[in-house]
Parts: sequence; C-alpha cells; structure tokens
Amino acid sequence: MPDMKRCMEPHALLHTGVGIGLGLVLVGLVPSVATNALMWGIVVVVAGFVGEFLVK
Repeated sequence: MPDMKRCMEPHALLHTGVGIGLGLVLVGLVPSVATNALMWGIVVVVAGFVGEFLVK
C-alpha cells in the first residue's frame, strides 16, 4: 500500500480538515442539531485554509 503514504501528508490532511469544517458549518445551519457547530466549523475551515498556505 504505497499510495496510503500520500493520504497522510499535510496537504491531504488539511483537505480532510476543511471537509470536516464544511460539514460542521452545514450542521450548524440547522439550529436544532448543534448550538456551537457553526462556530467550530468556521474555525476548522479557516485553520485549514491557513494551514494550506503555511505548508506550501
């Protein structure tokens, strides 16, 4: 499984983090699901974008 190494590189992990953040943003749009999900989603998305620029 030499291709699995590419999944654990910082660039791929940051894409995963941005995906998780977007998921939290979508969950936060439904107020009954989670109160703080929107805030955490925005934080995770911003951290992912900042990480993308720092890694390159």
